[in-house]
Amino acid sequence: MLHWLKEWVYPRWRVCCVIAVSVFCWNGIVAAQKLRAAPATFITALPVSQDQLLARFSFNPTLSSNPSAPSGGTQVNNDQFPETFLYGLTDKIALALDTRQGFSSMQEGLPQGSQSLSASGFGDTLVFARYTLLDLDYPGSTFRIAPLVGAYLPTGYYRQSNSAGPLPLALQNGSGSVDSFLGLTAAFYNRNYGFSWDATWRHNLPASGGFDLGDEYRTDGEFEWRLLPRSLPSSYLPNELWGVVETNCIWNNRSVVSGSLDSASGGFTWLFWSGVDYATLHWELGAEVGVPVIQNLNGPGAIDQIVSFRLFYEYYLAMPSWREKKKPHPNLGT
Repeated sequence: MLHWLKEWVYPRWRVCCVIAVSVFCWNGIVAAQKLRAAPATFITALPVSQDQLLARFSFNPTLSSNPSAPSGGTQVNNDQFPETFLYGLTDKIALALDTRQGFSSMQEGLPQGSQSLSASGFGDTLVFARYTLLDLDYPGSTFRIAPLVGAYLPTGYYRQSNSAGPLPLALQNGSGSVDSFLGLTAAFYNRNYGFSWDATWRHNLPASGGFDLGDEYRTDGEFEWRLLPRSLPSSYLPNELWGVVETNCIWNNRSVVSGSLDSASGGFTWLFWSGVDYATLHWELGAEVGVPVIQNLNGPGAIDQIVSFRLFYEYYLAMPSWREKKKPHPNLGT
């Protein structure tokens, strides 16, 4: 099944892009919006209000391969399960926690034959604080700019091995060090559509055993427009269906393994995503599919991404504020 999907999708990814965009674009830009969709592939620009908790649960399977490897090539199936929690501490400060667990399997081609490898466990945990530096609200629209600062905590495994030795870098899901995380986000929404963007830098420090994961630089963008309903009722707030397109540009430096540069690590990847979100007042459900537009990875052993999927469910909870005194009931006095 995995081999068939690779053989069918990889030579047709350009056609898949055109079809996906066409399905959503035929509706055009529709009527006013109050609810809105949210980025699926990056969490830095997720909206949250003061004393509100956003909880998101995702499933992100990715299929990758290196067809030039011997014995039929190398195939990697990576299934990730991220959980994101974002809390509005004040009207300007938001705190975020992102954890993930995953399972990866590899069918590796070797000159003497092929072998099957697998790994599972926790990935690194991201924590950051976001401060809204500029917030411009007008009737029917809003615009904000917010820098953020945080760190990746080394909760992920980076020295997984089997009886033959350390597993390939594609099966390692941690950095082994506390890594700083800096970024800037911006978002604009009006009654018809929305746009969000970020630029981030992850600085990976050396870990024990001569392992140093390369730094990551990336920028992400998302554009959304409402598909249904076409007109907004005046007496109630309806559920809404949104069309979404996203893009990720990711630059990775080469990694260091056992004190030497890994020639098959690092490079540039540009991904394109499209999908739909179903939004209600309290929760949202989204599904997107992503394919690479450009992949310029280092080394003959580099593993190229073929296709990726992302499903998520998120819920917004209103949290009680401990900064305001509770007002007495008018019939109970003080």
